[in-house]
Amino acid sequence: MSSSTKQPAITAPKLGIRALMMGVTLALVTGSVLVVGWLQERHTREALVSEVEARLLLEARNLALTSASAFMSEFPELTLHPITKELQSSQPELHLVTVVDRSGITQGHADSREIGQKASLPPELEPQSSSQPLKAGEVLMSSPTLFMAKAPVLHIQGETMGHAYIAIPRSYLDDKVSASRKQLFLALSAVLALAVLMTLIFVTRLLRPVAVLRKGLERIGQGDLETKLVLKDKTEFGMLASTINTMSSELQAAQDEMVEKERMAHELNLAREIQSSLLPDSNLETKGFVIQGAHEAAQEVGGDYYDMFELADGRIGFMVADVAGKGLVGCLIMSMLSALVGSFRDTYDSPMELLVKLDERLGENMKPGSFVTMFYGILDPDSGELVFSSAGHSPLIVYRGTSHTIEHYETQGIPLGAVRGGVIRSTLKDEAVTLMPGDCLLQYTDGINESFDPSGEEQFGFDRMGEVLAAQAGATPKQILENMQERLRDWQRGGSRLDDETLLVVQRRRAAVDSSSNSREQVQTAKWLHEAQEIGQSIVLKGNPTELDRIRPWLESIEFLANLEGAGLQLLSSAVYEACANIVEHGYQNDATKSFQLWWVQGSENPYFLILDQGLAYSADNWKESNFEDRDVRLRGRGIGLDIIHRVMTDVQFGAGENHENLTRLVFNPDIDWNLKHAS
Repeated sequence: MSSSTKQPAITAPKLGIRALMMGVTLALVTGSVLVVGWLQERHTREALVSEVEARLLLEARNLALTSASAFMSEFPELTLHPITKELQSSQPELHLVTVVDRSGITQGHADSREIGQKASLPPELEPQSSSQPLKAGEVLMSSPTLFMAKAPVLHIQGETMGHAYIAIPRSYLDDKVSASRKQLFLALSAVLALAVLMTLIFVTRLLRPVAVLRKGLERIGQGDLETKLVLKDKTEFGMLASTINTMSSELQAAQDEMVEKERMAHELNLAREIQSSLLPDSNLETKGFVIQGAHEAAQEVGGDYYDMFELADGRIGFMVADVAGKGLVGCLIMSMLSALVGSFRDTYDSPMELLVKLDERLGENMKPGSFVTMFYGILDPDSGELVFSSAGHSPLIVYRGTSHTIEHYETQGIPLGAVRGGVIRSTLKDEAVTLMPGDCLLQYTDGINESFDPSGEEQFGFDRMGEVLAAQAGATPKQILENMQERLRDWQRGGSRLDDETLLVVQRRRAAVDSSSNSREQVQTAKWLHEAQEIGQSIVLKGNPTELDRIRPWLESIEFLANLEGAGLQLLSSAVYEACANIVEHGYQNDATKSFQLWWVQGSENPYFLILDQGLAYSADNWKESNFEDRDVRLRGRGIGLDIIHRVMTDVQFGAGENHENLTRLVFNPDIDWNLKHAS
């Protein structure tokens, strides 16, 4: 970053940290003072109320006890008047002291004029709840202006002779609370003033290093990453200054690393272009053989490599290699390997000898620990003989079209460059295999067979590769490669690609038939298969009866079929099920290791289903309609699958592919009345 880069103007802050912290402190302390004051006043009031209630209740009990003996005399007022007068004069805060007999006549009162009169108690008195324990007949009452206690005057035998009343005004309680509030306010005001003063001193001391930090950050913002902050402070500001110095150093290192990454990205893009130029961009066809490969790298540049080429003598050479190293290193070794093969492929007739030479030359340039596994084969297209040798590479897989079987060819060679000094010669040898018409060969790198499922516990494996190859042997090499890659993606189920994945297919087509009728039939079936592969929707089913349950959901997933009215979809599902069941039962004899492919094709003419299988041929074109009027036919319950197929479909055709596969074509008219068809 250039230090001369123009930076935006830095405006002064609208609110300083000192003012902000002072305001926050003042708000917090003030709020705390108010809350504490409110709580203190509330507790004081509650305590005073409890004290007043206890006092009134005690005075009322004592007055009632004294009044009990006075009520036994002929003139109780002579005793009670002096007592009530003395009590009210000694406690002037009392609002009312009186004794009333059970007839409601005042017998004791400080004012002698009230004696003998009908007692008149203060208005708006209501009983109130209290924490004070009350005896029988005792009542605590209150009004907006008074607190009052009432105690019964009891005869010695328990009879109530009257009641004693003592009241005190609420203003007495308010005066006590007000006095307490003043004292609390003075104390809390002193605390508030002290807190503000201490905060001011603390903030002033604390903010001294901020100016130093601000200037340092401004320098970093302007691109100066070398000048360090010097701040001798034992608080977190000192740690912050140290952190800023570390950050500027790391930022400078990150800038250097970013430049280096950009350089590496440029080199990797260049390497990717080199790799793309090295890999074949098309297939190779000659004398009935088709060779085609596919490659997908785990990183931007991978270490896998494949190639196919014509040799000077007319034979075909092809190779698959896996460099122990990915990225740029793998690409560079792959480039060396490609150049070396191009230089020596016409010099050596023996694949083994070529591998020995490659080991010698690569060993001169590769670092110890680097190695390359490689398969190299030379194919004679006239005889179909393939001579090959393998330097620690994956086993060769061959599908035999006549027997519908899979063969694996393993070798004992060590990788190129693994052990220097020519040791590899003793581990290599040339081997031969002959490819007949209808046979198909698959070579690959370990990124295919060692690909894990999402659980990371099971690999894709050689058996699954063989199954896919056998199921697709009648297809083109391109379709075989695409189907293998699709099955691999399904196996990984969205997991990341951990290694490069390379495939190479060598297929020998079956010889053309001279008969004009057979030729016309092959042209027709080839047209069906081509159209299905180009525009059809397909599903691969294994030769297991339980696999047939997948047919109905697959049909429902096709929008055109899902919209059929009436019983159309049910009838189609039954017919297709019966056709596939014949293949599973008669063609594959319930062998779950084999598979077949079913297409739905919505072409320019009537739509149709096409089934491609490699099972045993069975007679289906000599069908005669069953007589369902015959009771024995109805009781039989089996053998009516072809009747269902022919009743639903408008045309049923059979044929053979160019590799002697079985083709079944089921044509139907979507415009017919399916309800009438169902009724028939």
